[in-house]
Amino acid sequence: TGIERVALRCGAGDNMMAVLESQDIELPELEVDLPISVVHLSPAGSIVMAGDDYLVIEVKGRAFRVSAGAFFQVNSAQAASMVDFVCAQLPAGPQVTLLELYCGVGLFSAFLAPGVGRLLAVELSEAACKDFAVNLDEFDNVELYIGAAEQVLPGLQVTPDAVLLDPPR
Repeated sequence: TGIERVALRCGAGDNMMAVLESQDIELPELEVDLPISVVHLSPAGSIVMAGDDYLVIEVKGRAFRVSAGAFFQVNSAQAASMVDFVCAQLPAGPQVTLLELYCGVGLFSAFLAPGVGRLLAVELSEAACKDFAVNLDEFDNVELYIGAAEQVLPGLQVTPDAVLLDPPR
């Protein structure tokens, strides 16, 4: 079939998604008789073969839109523990400026933004940036910079009080 990787994701409720990845831009033949979204990722982009192009995943009672091409922690219970740990370590207050590199869809940002004056987030993944914009739309104190951290950082005129790094493996 040319499929190189298959990822299965479970979202809030009964939402499920199968992500099929390949270098072949031709869609594989597929018959779906399940309530599941199926997305094909290839050099041609993201093609929805069934259902939606994203899932909603909940962490600590907050819903996150996560597209097929965006990374998200597989274990949502562990993600909640990571959020608690990070929030406890970082400064908070209306004068605090935080810089988050490799912010993804905004998992940490969503919980940090209410407690700081300014949060600057940097992410390279286009899919994750689109999700971040939806997930953090309610905050006026959040700025998203799209690009590689090493390219965006030199242009930022900011001296943050803390930096959060969550790079990919």
